[in-house]
Amino acid sequence: MNTVKFRFLCMFLLLFGVWHVSLAQEEMKISGVVTDTKSAPLAGGIITVKETSQATVTDFEGRYEITIAKGQTLVFTAEGKKPQEVVPTSGVVDVKLEGVNEVVDYQKKEPSAPMNTNPRGQASISKEAKPLWVLNGVILQDDISLKPEELVSDDAKMLIAAAIPGLSAESIESFKVLKDASATAIYGPRAIAGVVVITTKSGAAGSSSITYTNESTFRFIPTYGEFNIMNSQDHMSLMKELYEGAYFLDGNTVTSATSGLMAKMNQLYKVLDANGNPRVSNTPEGRLRYMRMAERRNTNWFKELFQTSIMQNHTLSFSSGSEKSTYYASLSILDDPGWTKGSKLSQYSGNLNATYNLSSKIGLNVITDLSYKDQTDPYRNLYYYAQDRSRTLDPKEYYVERYTPFNIFNEIDNSYIDKDIATVRLQGQLTWKISPKVEATAMGAIRYQSYKIVTDHTEYSNRAISYRYMPNSEIRNANTYLYKDPNDPFAQPIPTLPKGGIRTQTLSTSQGTTFRATLSYIDSFMDGLHALSLYGGFEMDNNKNTYDSSDNYGVNFGSGYYSAFSYIKFKKMQEEGDDYYTISPTTNNYQDFYANVNYTFKDRYTFNGTLRYDASNQFGKSRYVRWMPTWNAGLSWDVSQESFFKYLPLSYLTFSGSFGVTAIAPSVSNSLSQIYTNQPWRNSNNRELGLNITNGANHDLTYEKNQELDLGVQFGILNSRLNFSVDWFNRKSYDLIGNIDTQGVGGTIAKQGNMAEMKSHGLELAIESTNIKTENFTWKTSFVYSRSTNEITKLLTSPNIQNMVGYNEDATTVGGFAKEGYPLKSLFSIPFRGLDERGFPTFTGPNGELNREGFNMQDSNVDFLKYSGTLIPTDRGSFTNTINYKGISFGVVFTYSYGNVVRLRRISDALTYNDYASAPRELNSRWRIPGDEARTNIPKAYSIADVLHYSVPQLGVDLSQPYSSYDYSDVRIAKGDNIRLKEISLGYTFDNQFLKETRIRHLSLKLQATNLALLYADKKLNGDDPDFLANGYAQRAPKQLIFTLRIGL
Repeated sequence: MNTVKFRFLCMFLLLFGVWHVSLAQEEMKISGVVTDTKSAPLAGGIITVKETSQATVTDFEGRYEITIAKGQTLVFTAEGKKPQEVVPTSGVVDVKLEGVNEVVDYQKKEPSAPMNTNPRGQASISKEAKPLWVLNGVILQDDISLKPEELVSDDAKMLIAAAIPGLSAESIESFKVLKDASATAIYGPRAIAGVVVITTKSGAAGSSSITYTNESTFRFIPTYGEFNIMNSQDHMSLMKELYEGAYFLDGNTVTSATSGLMAKMNQLYKVLDANGNPRVSNTPEGRLRYMRMAERRNTNWFKELFQTSIMQNHTLSFSSGSEKSTYYASLSILDDPGWTKGSKLSQYSGNLNATYNLSSKIGLNVITDLSYKDQTDPYRNLYYYAQDRSRTLDPKEYYVERYTPFNIFNEIDNSYIDKDIATVRLQGQLTWKISPKVEATAMGAIRYQSYKIVTDHTEYSNRAISYRYMPNSEIRNANTYLYKDPNDPFAQPIPTLPKGGIRTQTLSTSQGTTFRATLSYIDSFMDGLHALSLYGGFEMDNNKNTYDSSDNYGVNFGSGYYSAFSYIKFKKMQEEGDDYYTISPTTNNYQDFYANVNYTFKDRYTFNGTLRYDASNQFGKSRYVRWMPTWNAGLSWDVSQESFFKYLPLSYLTFSGSFGVTAIAPSVSNSLSQIYTNQPWRNSNNRELGLNITNGANHDLTYEKNQELDLGVQFGILNSRLNFSVDWFNRKSYDLIGNIDTQGVGGTIAKQGNMAEMKSHGLELAIESTNIKTENFTWKTSFVYSRSTNEITKLLTSPNIQNMVGYNEDATTVGGFAKEGYPLKSLFSIPFRGLDERGFPTFTGPNGELNREGFNMQDSNVDFLKYSGTLIPTDRGSFTNTINYKGISFGVVFTYSYGNVVRLRRISDALTYNDYASAPRELNSRWRIPGDEARTNIPKAYSIADVLHYSVPQLGVDLSQPYSSYDYSDVRIAKGDNIRLKEISLGYTFDNQFLKETRIRHLSLKLQATNLALLYADKKLNGDDPDFLANGYAQRAPKQLIFTLRIGL
């Protein structure tokens, strides 16, 4: 989307809001809820405008709406209740009516235990189920990475706004997290991992306001104390030991695809300085001098690559309303100079929430969100580069990647990614009050997102140069990015890209539509003895996605972008089976019918039941497969309404329970066989088009399913100074989808099928305590605890050692395996038996024998492996304290989790030709001399002589195998338990008395520090964050200091 056009739309939204303000000054539209003193809604209550005939009646939920002139008085009456008069000063007036003969204890109040946002664990073995995000009643299709458990502090709205395009923290009215069976009862199979329901602000009748909010965020540069990384002194000591073991000799490094410090030393023997002398003398003294310089260097890559900058987010919002309409509009501008060098971001967003009363029975609500984001980042992720590079390296020097000179600052300038993301959401809901008891709604929503990514590697980038780099015959013959004609036995490698660089352009779009129609009936009988609510509807959700990516080779960025591509590059790609473009359109359709009944007897016994019938086009056409009926039933008892309750030492007491059968949205698509064309290369001029089946249809594949029982109790004591909420759940998951081995029928060895079952249960506890409460001072404490465990009860698999231990090439892929009788994402390990007298690792074999050779990761004998634990924490929660004194507020939030394990960083990579990557600190305790095996379990840094002595070529055994086995042994397991200081906040809201002399309605300041400290973790981690390792080395949120200014007029 063109930036100028987008800004024009935002200005139009702003001007429309200002025009609206001028129309809403004389009348006030008042709405609210009328309840009794025990917070039960009063249906049939009468609200009249004093000294007029104007009146209205509350509905089943005690809600009402009425339009009055400013200054008029409302009179609230209900049968058996004392009347109450109110002169409204705002658009929302909630009233509690006392009984005629009632003696009210004003200390009693409704439950107020804190919200528990922790998830209830996974319900599928084939994918990590993510929560469903619902914005103003519409399901979002965006892949939102934010986890609900992170929404425990005051920055929750800012996190949500950052994750969802088009939102600002100021525009969010509220959010809540649904987790039990009722979540899928309302939102269907996609809600199995819970639902985050977000509601944006709307206007209030009879009042107008303008609010400006500024959020200034300062991000701290990471430190090495947060990572398990050796300093340069320790790493240089390791490199010297390897060098003395015959590593890093000139002949060993000249043809390396990747090399660093020691290989550079070998190169500098032949490079002359200004005086004609070698930059490094090829003598013991010259080498020692070079190594000492590196030893003292201690490069701080984080300071080199990160920057201290302030991200600014400005939001201007407007709110107003009249008898005919209300509205809320906001405009937000985000400017981020970037946390890392070479990155920047600008985002413009606006939203409008307008409600129009077309008549006394028909209303229209229109909500629209617009956003445009322009983002630039280095192609190389500097967060990972900083922690992966040895601190012995010189930041200004060029080392080697892809056989080619590499310097990260050159790459920041010459390899970068530009992202342009435009998002538009528009929804409208028409409400028809057919009668006082019957209401119909029709809602339609459209959403569109365009995601354009342009990745540029200029002619001076490492990647572009690698396709033509051959300074000598050794590198020419080793460089795999050059081309050698397979048809010519005498051919020499030649450049595949003689000139220019590479531009990769990706355009993906997402276009969705939602339509929903509902009908509701609300009534009460016999003076409120019976209350009934019926609700039913139909919903269709369609989402069309496109993905189009193409590579352009030979682009001369410094010469007008003219093309200089070579057919040799395309010839090489064709021979190697690489694609230079990808086009992938997909369509997802969901349909569902649903009905709900809610019946309450005597304001205390409530039954709630829901039926759903859901369908997805990701399954075959069979009605018995594609359509899935589910149901949920629940009961609740409000003991507070019983006559005997007054004799109990409680403020309130409610019991609830529910049971239901729910479905899980599919993680695979088997409605059709997926067949793609390809053109296999052959050494001939005659080539034929081929077909490739990537996923065969399985028309028996159906939904994964859950049976879930939920029981809960909520109560308060000490006049609601101490409030509790306790929930227990038990879940059986069946028809879980996974890979089933076949005999190759249909062209595939494995296919997706319903082949597993799992049981899980858990407990959720939330406590809120009002420790001190006076007229000016309040101190509250909240404690949240969740426990969730699971076990695979049925699973058809044939795993090998690699599957069980979580082995992978780069050590950053999330491990964990599902095995019958064990929890989901279990880690198994090779039994470690200690170091031998030479410092080599040994293990316990399948029959209890001593093993020195290690294990082949493809071996299918896995029974000897040791269960280490699960990657998923079984217990987690938070502890919060908030203090308010007059206008001053102070808060501190701690989070915790335990019950899981993580695998430590691999050490084998650092014990061979490692002069470029960082190394973990525990290598300081490595075996060095005979006898060290009694004090350490870290093996030696082996020499070339050790390699030759240990290797058994005829058995395919060398030292890499026992060292790789060591990385996945039980000695490399640590606990994932942790306690964190999540947030400290300090705020001040200016007193109305102070502001009344000004035209300012509201003025507040707030300072927040977030993601502050890891207070406790296993010492074996040596500084690494356990969540960092458990989540596949996922980038951690930075430590931040956020200043918020809010001014309301």
